[in-house]
Amino acid sequence: ASSSEAGATIFSTVTVSDSVGFAVGRSNTFLRSEDRGVSWAPVAACEGCLRIDWRHVHFHGEQTGWCVGSFGHILHTADGGATWTRQTKDLNDNNFVLHGVAAISSTKAIAVGTGNRVFITEDAGSVWLPKSTGFGGMDLRSVFFVSETQGWVVGKSNGGSSLGAVLHTSDGGRSWNRQTYSPAVGMRKVAFSGPLRGIAVGEEGVILHTRNGGQSWRASNPKCTLGTLHDVLIDESSLHVFAVADNGVLCRSEDDVTWAPSKISVQTMYSLSEWGASSSLVGSTDEPCWQYGIIAAGEFGSFLNFRCHPMSPPPPSPPFPPPQPPSPPSP
Repeated sequence: ASSSEAGATIFSTVTVSDSVGFAVGRSNTFLRSEDRGVSWAPVAACEGCLRIDWRHVHFHGEQTGWCVGSFGHILHTADGGATWTRQTKDLNDNNFVLHGVAAISSTKAIAVGTGNRVFITEDAGSVWLPKSTGFGGMDLRSVFFVSETQGWVVGKSNGGSSLGAVLHTSDGGRSWNRQTYSPAVGMRKVAFSGPLRGIAVGEEGVILHTRNGGQSWRASNPKCTLGTLHDVLIDESSLHVFAVADNGVLCRSEDDVTWAPSKISVQTMYSLSEWGASSSLVGSTDEPCWQYGIIAAGEFGSFLNFRCHPMSPPPPSPPFPPPQPPSPPSP
């Protein structure tokens, strides 16, 4: 892995092509790379936003993207990040943070945050409409959609307890059903590689995996770490999975079930992204390794570019129970 440092803590990264990506973070940090993360340059995406911590950035294709952060701020681009437009004003609520956004199409996106808040736009952000999940007392931390209708949200209780939640929608965010799991700790990030296979990570080292769209979630045991896991990435080419945790721990898995820890930094990493479908099996017959175009980012502007991991192709995973008919939406 190669590394660099740019200053402020990075909370989210996104790659929009094989070479171009963005990184956002604390105190209006907004960076762009055009060389696969080798170097990063500041972007004037939001003038007068110095006190804004950008929490998540996500693109649909190479042109359309949204970025969300503290005080309910939302930025939008329709030209690949060349220009950004502010779509919300400061709500003067110090406790209101938008933690995640899913760019579902060129016109539709869903943002989630503290206070169980969900906002949906279907006109490229001209109007953001508030929606309710039907489950109060939650801080929503991450949202992931595999189509315009099917998606998941994860979060944790905002009442001081460690209880968490995984919510699922099959109608584009208009209604939500709660999916059960154990141990029910607060969750930080969720990712799917299709409508059935998903990974969710959270507090106390909990990693959940599903092969039936979340109708059943299983916790990995033994744990890869006891710390909080902040992001998860499913590598589409090799099917390997990576997750980053407190104190520079990287967890990786070949089957979603067993996880191996590595110490990759002294800083906590908050984000993982991949530079396109760049994985390939390289090396000698005796010592093969998977070469990735993966970048991790986190505290103090730390960036790590992963080049090679000595891992074999993933074996078949054990089957989950067959899918059941979806339950009716909660009232």
